[in-house]
Amino acid sequence: MQKRIETVLAVVCMAAAVSIAQTPSGSLRGVVADGQGARIASAAVAVRLCASSLARTIRADDQGNFRMNALKPGAYRVIVTAQGFSDAVADVVIQVSFVLDIAVTMKPPTLHQAVNVHAQSSSITTQAIDLAGQVHQTCAGVAP
Repeated sequence: MQKRIETVLAVVCMAAAVSIAQTPSGSLRGVVADGQGARIASAAVAVRLCASSLARTIRADDQGNFRMNALKPGAYRVIVTAQGFSDAVADVVIQVSFVLDIAVTMKPPTLHQAVNVHAQSSSITTQAIDLAGQVHQTCAGVAP
């Protein structure tokens, strides 16, 4: 009887191990930070399976950490957005029964400035002007 219980228990444990090993999904885990290493809380993390329109979005926690479980295996595009930063984009591959760790570094937004200069040319007289014989009366009274 003891032997039979041990055999049944061994079969159940092996079946459980096989079912866990065959999880048909993977996970993505990461941290969002700025260029100085400061964590960015509440960043939006969007994950889109490249081969379809399947997409999911979550928010990073207060420490900038995020985790997405139960992702189908395949190539994904990860887009992270946070207020005051440019979007960060990464292409990753999710594998069966694997947790992929990524670190996302957010950068300040790129400023696009345009300066338009409009100018008109002024006319220049190229002829000689003779002012030698013209003295104004106000100036003539002050002269020594």
